[in-house]
Amino acid sequence: MREREDKRGDEHTAEGDNLPVCTLGGVLISRLNGLLRGMRLYGASNRALLAQQQELLDAVKAMQADEVSLLGMGEYFYVNGVRLRPDASSVPVFRALLAEFEVRRMGGLRFSAHLGMAELESFLRVLLRERHENATAVLKAETASAGASHICAIQPRDVRAQTSTEGEGPEDHDRGQARMLFSRAVRGARILYQRTRRTGKPALQQARRVVQPIVDRLLRNADSLVGLTALKRHDEYTYAHCVNVSILSIRMGQLLGLSRPELAGIGVAALLHDTGKLMVPTEVLGKPGPLDAEEWAVIRRHPMEGLRIISRTPGLSELMLSAMRVAFEHHRNVNQTGYPQVRDGRAMGTFSRIVAVADVFDALTAHRTYRERPLTAHEALRLLLGRECEQFDRAALWALVNAVGLYPAGTLLRTASGRVLLSVSPNARDPRRPVCRELATAPRDEAAPNAPDFILDAHERVAHVLPPEDVDVDVEDQLVA
Repeated sequence: MREREDKRGDEHTAEGDNLPVCTLGGVLISRLNGLLRGMRLYGASNRALLAQQQELLDAVKAMQADEVSLLGMGEYFYVNGVRLRPDASSVPVFRALLAEFEVRRMGGLRFSAHLGMAELESFLRVLLRERHENATAVLKAETASAGASHICAIQPRDVRAQTSTEGEGPEDHDRGQARMLFSRAVRGARILYQRTRRTGKPALQQARRVVQPIVDRLLRNADSLVGLTALKRHDEYTYAHCVNVSILSIRMGQLLGLSRPELAGIGVAALLHDTGKLMVPTEVLGKPGPLDAEEWAVIRRHPMEGLRIISRTPGLSELMLSAMRVAFEHHRNVNQTGYPQVRDGRAMGTFSRIVAVADVFDALTAHRTYRERPLTAHEALRLLLGRECEQFDRAALWALVNAVGLYPAGTLLRTASGRVLLSVSPNARDPRRPVCRELATAPRDEAAPNAPDFILDAHERVAHVLPPEDVDVDVEDQLVA
């Protein structure tokens, strides 16, 4: 989507161009997001802002409709009932604009084809000023008193009725809700870690507020949220990693029979497991090549630093003690290897055994500058179950397999019948049969248009697991589609 926008350059969209709604919708979202960012810094006469306003208005007019509705639902936008699927490059723009809607409890915007520059600019100024849950009502009142009738905010309760006609199935809606929850959790983790860096101690109650919706979601339906941990191209990988480890640890704990309070506890401990890395210089954390002995020693100290930081939390609670122990033990192994070493050979705690497996699994599949490519989730699973298995708790490994499936999200499969499939999420009922999407076998393999996802049939045998380089498809683009 972003590529299509960039090819247009500064050329305005005019009536009669007959560009598809998805292209014009991409322009609308991109320009609206750019205006909200730019208007925080510049005045109304700024040339770049004026150009973006004109491009937005041209996109509205080019849709050749009396009114254009832009609705946000889950992690998708709908333009006149057509759902826009962002490609990987457009995801940050979509998320930023959805966050602007969310903070105002706003379902969307409605534009008239007769909207002009002055009315658009004044409306956006009010929109920027009102950042609270009653913003929609205030916008309605202020625009009405100003005589602005060609643009208005849409209430959240009106969104579902307007998007239901587009044909979205329950699986799509469920996946959109999961993506929105994941995005909120990453933002919450970023705020939590930034606050910890500033104050020197974590806010455990804030961590609980990040984790509790994840626990609630996983207890209702685990598959779509666990599948999102396969997405690795994050602008904020550090925080996404902590959220991934939290999601995986909660799901693994659920499979191992932990109670709801224990699931909340392990979720918080997993979210904070890398707190000690706040004390590691960024040039060491982000070094593209191998670490030297001194740098490696700094890295190996982060579990102890994490324990120290969490110990500064006021009061004494079971939650704090659990988080301290996980921070200290998440790089130890059940066979007494790993770090830090302890003299008495004390066994790892239950939470630590689960988080250690989740942490390694997610880290192995992450993009790193010193790797030609990360391991796929299937390759990481085989490694943990193979030569590395003596390092980890067997029950935790069993829980990981049942959490992510034998073919985790992002795995490319070729069946005995010759079909090429992409695993998009695990199947809680059978780890051998993931939810899949069929890929075309023509050059430039891509998902068939509007191809529904399906559970791999029990009679469909997987002949091969394909490495990403053998299939001409961007796996992460497919996973966010």
